[in-house]
Amino acid sequence: MNFKSTLASILLSVVHITVNASPIEHASRSALDVFNPTILTPTASTVWTIGDIQSVTWDTSNAPENISNGALVLLSNVELVLAQGFDFRSGSVNFTVPNVAPGTYHITLFGDSGDISPDFQIVV
Repeated sequence: MNFKSTLASILLSVVHITVNASPIEHASRSALDVFNPTILTPTASTVWTIGDIQSVTWDTSNAPENISNGALVLLSNVELVLAQGFDFRSGSVNFTVPNVAPGTYHITLFGDSGDISPDFQIVV
């Protein structure tokens, strides 16, 4: 095979791939909305007791219609999941305070985006 026919084959292959390539589908604007809610509770004056039922609450007043990511509440400092798989637009989730060392903690709320609570206390 000579150089000209090899070059022609390569060019035809590139044209074929380019012509037959699928277009990239862009997500709709609403699917790209980011929701960064303010955590309302716990606050800096909050004290949770191990074993009690508590809740994290957040402001949903400007939540987008579609929130694509799964919701998650994380007890930071120990990276412990307190709740997951709930509707992020609900504005709250309840759980049992886990058996962790008493001390200062904060909550991280995840969804399409998220927020971090002020530090608060967990006691025995």
